[in-house]
Amino acid sequence: MMLRTSLLFHIGILCLGGMFPRILSAQNTEVIRINELYAQTREKIDQQAIFRCDFRFNLGNHQWNHSTVHNRQESYFYEVSPSQEAHLKLIQIERDSAGHIYQLEFLLDPLGNLIYSRESRPAAEGTYRDMKTYFRGASLSLVLEDDIQIKSSTLFYSQKINYLRQSAAFYQAKFEDYIPRILAP
Repeated sequence: MMLRTSLLFHIGILCLGGMFPRILSAQNTEVIRINELYAQTREKIDQQAIFRCDFRFNLGNHQWNHSTVHNRQESYFYEVSPSQEAHLKLIQIERDSAGHIYQLEFLLDPLGNLIYSRESRPAAEGTYRDMKTYFRGASLSLVLEDDIQIKSSTLFYSQKINYLRQSAAFYQAKFEDYIPRILAP
């Protein structure tokens, strides 16, 4: 707790010193637009104004291999056009393994392109690491880890970004394969 308070204090000093506003201005209006789209999508989900398809594994919370409880849920949020075409908006993946919850989200633009991902996973001492990535077209726009902008050109982060893109493509393909059976008359 003391470390977090100290970190927040230093971030506050940086904001007053003028460094943080330059970082925020570098994020530009694209990141703000993505955040607004995410908030609108979450609001539609909360109001149940958007369709939802879930895949749930180990619904009974049985022990996996007689060791730990492991379950997984994939949620796909989409809208259906008057011509009965499904437009995927948000994908949420949640895995619970022995009480350690891993969450992954992918937000898609109206054309189906990945524009935002969020990964939350257990870190040391029971805290969670939260990583948000923003995309503009085929390029990476911004990476935030625990709301601090990080340099994404390191090997670790470039591999992580590739993993997120491949995961989003996998779940989109899974949805595209499955949804015609749901919408079929």
